[in-house]
Amino acid sequence: MQLLLGWIDRRGAPDARVVCGDFNVSAGEPGLERMRERLASALDQGTLPTPLRYRVDGLLGLRDPAEPLSLPLDYIWYEPPLRLIESGRCFDRPSPTDPDLWPSDHVGVWADVDLAAL
Repeated sequence: MQLLLGWIDRRGAPDARVVCGDFNVSAGEPGLERMRERLASALDQGTLPTPLRYRVDGLLGLRDPAEPLSLPLDYIWYEPPLRLIESGRCFDRPSPTDPDLWPSDHVGVWADVDLAAL
């Protein structure tokens, strides 16, 4: 995140900034706190992994449901003058016909922002 913030600083002064993606950080980590100092998050905290099916040694398996989902992953960060209208989680439910089949390995995050101030 340190490198990302440095790259952002070298990009000049755009009308607005949105940075989103998979950051693989836990609450309280220095990189996450640096992002919070510079940008606002569309959600109070990032989203978590899902029990998506995966392959291990050629066998189809599931993430252990007892495994704690403690590592936030996906974030949307934004900077004024953008104004957050609404945000939420997506990809957070399994298939209606197969409770073990998820649309992604991460719960996603979405955001609507107001561009009128640009």
